[in-house]
Amino acid sequence: MIFLKAALYLRVSTEEQASGGHSIQAQQQELIKYCSAFDYDIYNFYIDAGYSASTMNRPALKKLLGDCKKYDIALVWRLDRLSRDMADLMKIIEIFTTYNIIFKSKTESFDTSTASGKLMLNMLGSFAEFERASISERIQLAHKKILNEGKWRGGRPPLGYELTQDKTLKINKNEAQIIRKIFDLSANKNIGTRSIAIHLNNLGYLTRNKKAFSSSSIVRILKNPTYYGEMVHKRQQYIKKDGKKKVVYSDNYTTYKGLYEPIISKEIFLKSEININRRKLNRGTSSKIPNLLSGLIFCGDCKEYMLRNTRKDGEVFFTCKSYKHYGKCTHHYISENIIMKEIQRSIQNLEESESTVYEMNKKLIKKKDHKLYIIENEISTIQESIHSISKRKDKLFELIEKEIITEKDFIERKKKLSKKNEEKNKLLKELQSKLDNIQNYQENKDFIPYIKSFTKDFHTLSFNSKKKILNIIIERIEIFHNDRPYGRKKIHIYYKI
Repeated sequence: MIFLKAALYLRVSTEEQASGGHSIQAQQQELIKYCSAFDYDIYNFYIDAGYSASTMNRPALKKLLGDCKKYDIALVWRLDRLSRDMADLMKIIEIFTTYNIIFKSKTESFDTSTASGKLMLNMLGSFAEFERASISERIQLAHKKILNEGKWRGGRPPLGYELTQDKTLKINKNEAQIIRKIFDLSANKNIGTRSIAIHLNNLGYLTRNKKAFSSSSIVRILKNPTYYGEMVHKRQQYIKKDGKKKVVYSDNYTTYKGLYEPIISKEIFLKSEININRRKLNRGTSSKIPNLLSGLIFCGDCKEYMLRNTRKDGEVFFTCKSYKHYGKCTHHYISENIIMKEIQRSIQNLEESESTVYEMNKKLIKKKDHKLYIIENEISTIQESIHSISKRKDKLFELIEKEIITEKDFIERKKKLSKKNEEKNKLLKELQSKLDNIQNYQENKDFIPYIKSFTKDFHTLSFNSKKKILNIIIERIEIFHNDRPYGRKKIHIYYKI
């Protein structure tokens, strides 16, 4: 007799929900009984604890969809455990349909293989989405009520404040000194956010997370009305893109008078805002032109990425990320045109010495063959270990079905095995990635055609073709600081040959 394999998906969104009738343990118990009643083999549990159903960006859900070839049935306790968003639900069902997977809910009756079943699923999905919208509205009303009372609506208070027992804000004297210094430098001395971050870091100040200040963290402080006594509502908004939530800051937000002592005056806040807006008019912007060198160009001194920007006159240039965000390292300012000219000159030299390139290839391939042998052995050992863990999991399911172990023991042992399995799979993925890189290298070992294509046709090629050639030829480009004033930066190009 052939038993169908069932993948069990469980989810809770909050600790309050987990403590009630929808807890992970309660869902798990019900689904195990359901599988036993219908003679389903439990393939695996996919658990998202503390994740909202309004997005598809959930680790266990991603794994569930990634393992579609390994099971026959996807089982949930209730439909809203899978998704509360109608568009996301339809995407998930479409993936299940592609792999001929039956989708079932323990508490709701529908069959996705029939037209009436799909209609029922659509209706249930719409109700789940409506319920999510209703919950969101109730939360917003509760937030407004709290804010109208002058209390903090929830979450961690901003730097400079701490929360009292009656949910009002209280000044933290040590942190408030930092806030006053930031606004003084911005409003009274007209200093930019990057320079303020550098100044604070040089004085040894740290953020609440014990990290160095950055330009972006200073901007968030300078734009926060909480510091002059008004609390913000609906400034942070969420937009969905490719199933993921992204935070955006809106200029259309509401403020509420708080029952707490402000750290600065509103006049200082507005003065700082005027200075920030003036500086915006005088600076360049991030370049909107597609970046040929993305992922290739680094600071040679601190090894951080180089950031790409555009001057007002249209010149595209790179600067060190550490310098721009944290004031560390030096700016390493260099024009994109200079880098591209150096790449062309360097690659032309390579083309003129084909024999050198072939010799370099031969030595490197021999070295990589040895690495290939070592990594393949490591992968084989880890795969055996993963297979052993899988067998132990199967044994565990037998023990729970025969009631030899308690549900508590089952969950604890399953958790330990899952953790081990996750660690082994992570290591396996890393080794597989290394193996792929070596194999790809051996497949592309003849670089001469690409080098010739670069020197002969580069200016006539499309952006994607240019980028492909650069990524095949170049490993990384490093820009080094020159101690001489106005001296030309040193450019080191490392090739994949």
